[in-house]
Amino acid sequence: MVITGIASTSIFVKDQQESLKFWVEKVDFEVICDLELESNFRWVEIAPRSSDSSVNLYPKSLISKKDLKPMPVIVFRTSDIHRTFNDLKARGVTFSRSPLKSILGIHAMFKDVDGNEFLILEKLKN
Repeated sequence: MVITGIASTSIFVKDQQESLKFWVEKVDFEVICDLELESNFRWVEIAPRSSDSSVNLYPKSLISKKDLKPMPVIVFRTSDIHRTFNDLKARGVTFSRSPLKSILGIHAMFKDVDGNEFLILEKLKN
């Protein structure tokens, strides 16, 4: 299995723009990624300077919408998503999403024994 670390975790925020301003201007984090994804979903990823891990600013408003399921709070990092997927699946881990390529990279989603979902992400090399 090749999960190599935690890529990111989420902070649930009222206003992404206001929170982004706070973290960048007051805490001196840097913007890693600020993208508009499908369904007008904004992916805002920030991190302490020179860090291997990041934080996603996730809108609280999406948690309460019945048709939208919140993203996992923890995103694990891997350098080989297909190998990780196959290794975990062979060990009996249940996946709710097979590896899928997106603007963020290639990711898969698995569940623990309590039904909590986690994302595994292989960032694409530029």
